[in-house]
Amino acid sequence: MKNRNKLYSVLMIVLVSHILVFGLAWLLQMSKHDEGKEVIRMVDDTNVVDLVASLPLQTRVSSVELHHSSLSLDLVLPKTIDSSLVFRDLARINQSAIQHSSNLNELFIRVLDPTREGGLLLAVQMDREGGKSMPDQLQRASGNDIRKIMDKKFQIKYTDKWFLRNPAQ
Repeated sequence: MKNRNKLYSVLMIVLVSHILVFGLAWLLQMSKHDEGKEVIRMVDDTNVVDLVASLPLQTRVSSVELHHSSLSLDLVLPKTIDSSLVFRDLARINQSAIQHSSNLNELFIRVLDPTREGGLLLAVQMDREGGKSMPDQLQRASGNDIRKIMDKKFQIKYTDKWFLRNPAQ
């Protein structure tokens, strides 16, 4: 009888262990499956900094302001960054802020010079309407193509400083 209880206990431990392993594997698979889905959320004063901080950006965020359905960001462009990466950052911001939120309708982004003189390099105004088809186009785009797509979709104003810093453009 004693051996039977030991065997029963071992079988229960093995069964519970298997259930835990398969359950955790299933949860992990489901979380990976949900990564590609659009997440609709309300952006407000309590989570706007978390949203911006979670973005994998090459530029440094120096200012964040939220006013009703508009988000304003100041980005500082590192001295050594390739200008095409700036547009990839702008696309990431568009994707996370406008396309994955339910209440943001426009973004105002200024890209600033990091030198002591400082100053504006470019300014972008993005709206929900212009960004609707962005994910499909951006997945196929690379390098300067992202800039061309964004130039067509959004209002981008370039300063003379931008062209001095990026003469090939």
